[in-house]
Amino acid sequence: MDSKVHGIENLLNCPVIYSTLTYATLFVGIALPSLMWFRTAGPYAVAMGIGLHLWIMIAMTIRVFGFLMVTTYIAFYSEEEY
Repeated sequence: MDSKVHGIENLLNCPVIYSTLTYATLFVGIALPSLMWFRTAGPYAVAMGIGLHLWIMIAMTIRVFGFLMVTTYIAFYSEEEY
């Protein structure tokens, strides 16, 4: 079974897109822990983290890591917020 996503290679051969995705990943990785502390920014941080890890699942084909990281965001919600 071919688990490679076709077309990603062409997307990442463009230096502007590649560097934009790199800086976006760094921004989310740095901002995510800080934003989790604030109740009003929490849902936005979770959305950014899920987007980041879904991108890792799709583009890098690291499915188990992406799935585990997305499921850990459940821990940031209390029972009332479900």
